[in-house]
Amino acid sequence: MRGALETALAPLAGGAARARAAGRTDAGVHAAGQVVDFALERAMEPRELVRALNARLPEAARAYAAQPVEEGFDARRWARAKTYVYAIWVEGVCPPFLRGRVWELGRPLELAAMRRAAAGLVGLHDFRAYQAAGRPVASTERRVERVELEARGPVVLVRVAAGGFLYRMVRRIVGALAAVGSGAMEPEEPARALATGRLRAATAPAEGLCLAEVRYDLAEPPEVETARRRQLAAWCPWAAEGGREAALTPFRDGG
Repeated sequence: MRGALETALAPLAGGAARARAAGRTDAGVHAAGQVVDFALERAMEPRELVRALNARLPEAARAYAAQPVEEGFDARRWARAKTYVYAIWVEGVCPPFLRGRVWELGRPLELAAMRRAAAGLVGLHDFRAYQAAGRPVASTERRVERVELEARGPVVLVRVAAGGFLYRMVRRIVGALAAVGSGAMEPEEPARALATGRLRAATAPAEGLCLAEVRYDLAEPPEVETARRRQLAAWCPWAAEGGREAALTPFRDGG
């Protein structure tokens, strides 16, 4: 999708454009709250820019807000917190229109055990056991602010919020929690993997994962919150319904 965005930006940027996203997403992963920075050759009103981008982007992507930022802004490095949501279908046969957007597990999970396991992953830890091979980093320490699980009808939602993530870290966390919920792993094992650096659970598939939000120490355009929730609801109807929507935006007030 980065290539498509840079192609759409090129005539607006006066030549080749470089776009930097707040987070990388593997094939099959969705994004309702991705943030991208880029430079333009000429000033444009935010609404004009959004219209121009959407006229050039493929149907699988849409811009819903824009705002000027100071020179040197970096969408990835300046991010204060990110929230991912993962959807697991746990009840019978998944409807065809949701395929490719949820993990079709099709069997119940024990949420109480999963919540006990999740509690052991919150805080500052070495998450090397939860990093997939292929992307070396300077440090595998990350601070996880929260791991929340909620059953909504036929879906179990897993929300993970942190200042940053390792490659496939959320999918590895979800895979471990699902193993606990299905009885294949004891609730203490996911936390024990932090010390040993070894995790025996499978990685959850990409299709159930969505980047829900990226937060900065910047004022957010008012239309962003509404658009983000609508996109989450379009991705998975249970992900942004009712009074629990605020759980998807835990850093709105700096908490």
